[in-house]
Amino acid sequence: MIAKSYQHNYENLKNILNETAATVSLTTDLWSSRAKHGYIGITAAWITPNFKVKDVMLEIKYAPSPHTANLVAELLYDCISSWDLNGRVTAIITDNGSNMKAAFPILTQKDQCETIQRLPCVTHTLQLAIGKGLVPVEILAARTKHILNFFSTQKQIERLEEVQRKLGYEDIMRCIQDVQTCWNSSYYAWDRLFYLKDAIIQLQTDLYTSTNREDKKDGTKLKKIMLSEEEWELLDKLIDLLSPFEGATRYFSGGTYVMLSKMMLTIKEFTFDLATDSENLPSNDADYLNEDTIFEEGDVEIDNEEIISNITKKKISIKNPLKTEGILEKVKNNVYNALLYYWDTPNDTGLMATLLDPRYKELGLELEDKKIEIIQKLRDEFNELNSNNSNNTTPIAPIAEPSNPIIPFSDAESSLRSQKE
Repeated sequence: MIAKSYQHNYENLKNILNETAATVSLTTDLWSSRAKHGYIGITAAWITPNFKVKDVMLEIKYAPSPHTANLVAELLYDCISSWDLNGRVTAIITDNGSNMKAAFPILTQKDQCETIQRLPCVTHTLQLAIGKGLVPVEILAARTKHILNFFSTQKQIERLEEVQRKLGYEDIMRCIQDVQTCWNSSYYAWDRLFYLKDAIIQLQTDLYTSTNREDKKDGTKLKKIMLSEEEWELLDKLIDLLSPFEGATRYFSGGTYVMLSKMMLTIKEFTFDLATDSENLPSNDADYLNEDTIFEEGDVEIDNEEIISNITKKKISIKNPLKTEGILEKVKNNVYNALLYYWDTPNDTGLMATLLDPRYKELGLELEDKKIEIIQKLRDEFNELNSNNSNNTTPIAPIAEPSNPIIPFSDAESSLRSQKE
């Protein structure tokens, strides 16, 4: 019955794609189940002739290890062929994994896949930049996990809720666990933890001064892992820093609206806000060649005083509070440099989408010459489409070449700073 139902819906969806999808974009991701089995997920998005945005799951398929570039290319091509999408896929959105990047030169050698572009996932890249940026607070992140794990048992949850009632909290909340595979997880966990700060401190005092032996034992544990006042203050500032990224992550995770046009301007806005009056410290590009971030670190047991750093792969002590002086500035600088690194070269497809969106079509002064290039590229593509559809259409004339050299996105820093001043 399940097989019949699948085949019925498969044929229906294929018919819908054939009738309403002139072109489609795909999104793909690889992951492992709890049983350590590898899978690939592929979704399709398109706009119907009635200008309705459609977003459907095409496949969740077993992907045997190792997940090489050749395997990824074959899985993508099999999906494209089985759904009769050959020649209709314009772009595929992926993460920044080396196997994903290397798969596309292989895929584009296949029949009717020559023009497929790889677009890096905006949300994944934002989270990668944040994860690189937060390296200076790796110790603080681990110490917050100490507290989150302490309040993961039912006994401690109930105690925390009771203290909130005594203190007059309007909303009784629980801690949110920091889950490495969930985007924005650290932000949500830290935001909730700071909301519960007064209740946590009060509970620690109540337990530590209790005459009950078990309560006092728990109070001693909580006191041992408690954040310092300087760490609480830094946590508050980090929450403010990450808040705009949380909003952007939610926006770019949507599936019912067009979002590509907002990509470049969102990155410009973040780099503008993070640019400082003093010169930003240069970064080491080697820091960005891998995807190691503080988000990949696992749970931290309450009794652990050391962890293995996911960045250096060495043991680091989390027994003592983090020295917070100058740390926030380091985080801002790291995120700033990561954004410039990952979006060093403007994506032409993204810029074309921005230019066609009446809300953002100006692009910005520092990209004015790039704008001229993109307009010409749009005209070329329009003429090519018209030549394929009709030989009677008058082509659009090319525009004049820009007199100034094109300014790369990484060089926009000076323009951003001049605007800020």
